[in-house]
Amino acid sequence: MCCPFYNENLLANLNIEEASKWVDEIHLTECNKSFKYTDHPYCFHLNHANSKVFYHQLNASKYYLRPRKIIPHIIVHPVSRWMKHCYRNTAWYNDGISRNHSLWNCQYSDEDILVLSDVDEIIDSNYADEIVENVRKKGVVTIELYFTVFYFNLWCPKFSGPKYYSYRIFIIKGAIMRKRFHNDSDYLRKLGERGLLTNKVECLHGIKGFHHSWLGDENFVVNKFNSFAHNMGDGFDGISDKNGQLSIAKLKEHLHKGKSIFKNAPLILKDDMPFIQGVNKLKIEQPQYFL
Repeated sequence: MCCPFYNENLLANLNIEEASKWVDEIHLTECNKSFKYTDHPYCFHLNHANSKVFYHQLNASKYYLRPRKIIPHIIVHPVSRWMKHCYRNTAWYNDGISRNHSLWNCQYSDEDILVLSDVDEIIDSNYADEIVENVRKKGVVTIELYFTVFYFNLWCPKFSGPKYYSYRIFIIKGAIMRKRFHNDSDYLRKLGERGLLTNKVECLHGIKGFHHSWLGDENFVVNKFNSFAHNMGDGFDGISDKNGQLSIAKLKEHLHKGKSIFKNAPLILKDDMPFIQGVNKLKIEQPQYFL
């Protein structure tokens, strides 16, 4: 399993615990800068010793691009096939670098089966055998996920892109990753998000995991917003001030009321989702993560 990591230790440890039940190696790659090129100290920590975890630190200063207002970066050979050749706002470029290095750090073989995901996208290990069997037959598959926002039990059933947050996680043979998708995890992800693989890569029937996004209080959410590639023009709704900037007061109100921060993406309180074992434990140990 290959994941970029950024300041989400709770979810990383949940994912590691669940993935350790069925995968052989878990590769996490952390950079020392945000996608917007602000300094970010390495902060990953593992709750329990686990020989399956391989942690990689990437010096972003060697790979990331600084944002520019006037003179753009001209890139003849971008790191990803999806990337443009001209950048002023470099956040999405840096996001792609992080994702691709997360793949390259695992040094996979053609025979390996790769799980490509973000750290907050967790596959339910109960479906591991079904998923692996299908990958062996078809070379690559994707799965549907419960997409939750702010709290583990606040479900977003409708979001942009393919339904049930599918075509984000891919489980794929190493040979297919190299020959068909050019050893380019960012390229594969961007194709999937935009619905360009819906008739080319099979999505297995039924929801088989979770995407627990924006989990935490307003301070955590603000930090994520300011660090990731997102901006107010990326479908956010009702959380900006009169100057078009993120309003902490409005964000706090949305969190406390369980209101969506996305346009046309309502949130539903749903306590009957089949949570993984680690999340069920947190219901008792850390109830603040449930609405």
